[in-house]
Amino acid sequence: MENFGRIILSSIVVTLVLFGLSMLSMRTSGVYEWVDKNSSVEQLNKMNAWMDEYRAAVIANDEAAAEALLKTNPLPVFPKVPTMGIVLTVLLELASTAISAGYSGYFLKRVRGRDAGVRDAFPGFKNAVRILIINLFVGIAVGFGFLLFIVPGIILSYRYRLVYYVMFDNPQMGPIACMRESGRLMRGNKARLFRLDLSFLGWIILAAVVSAIILPVLDIWLTPYIELSRAYFYLDLVPNGAYGREDDRI
Repeated sequence: MENFGRIILSSIVVTLVLFGLSMLSMRTSGVYEWVDKNSSVEQLNKMNAWMDEYRAAVIANDEAAAEALLKTNPLPVFPKVPTMGIVLTVLLELASTAISAGYSGYFLKRVRGRDAGVRDAFPGFKNAVRILIINLFVGIAVGFGFLLFIVPGIILSYRYRLVYYVMFDNPQMGPIACMRESGRLMRGNKARLFRLDLSFLGWIILAAVVSAIILPVLDIWLTPYIELSRAYFYLDLVPNGAYGREDDRI
């Protein structure tokens, strides 16, 4: 694998693209406008005063006062979003999902020793469609698990953690087959991946603190490090996968 500097540079490009898509999504969905209305000092003071009154009513067990306060909630109504705004928001979110998965594919190529460039993090149309279908199916499965209880949801989320790696390694596989293969690979390995994730916790907390005080300088190094570690985890399970060959580019 080539030097870490190129990986960091590619990661910065992908991060900036995802950040830009997120900002556009906030604009088209009305979230930015809603947050802007709620961020003034006057509005924040109104909300704090309302919360203090509501808390006092709940503590005093004054149901009438609490109900009356709920009717005078100072939180502004979410702005009405036009149909085109909703459509654009959905498209932007889908693009972010596809690029995030492609980012994992980029690292899979890297750990296999291929000369992956930043463009490899941006999946072509065919793979983007597969990614979105897989994301939908996995979201339904994991969401159903969380409806049952938190633990089944967590277990299912780990069951399908390798699904995108499987997808890139097996272009002929359909979404359901990729999910099944991920489940097979993770059988007996969920605890291993959970421990790997826990090992990043201290760094994530430190990076969050540094970001809050200065700039997200640690994130520039930490995100690629985490992605590489997860790709190596998959590589340990499937050392000779198809993805990364010269004729198999996303």
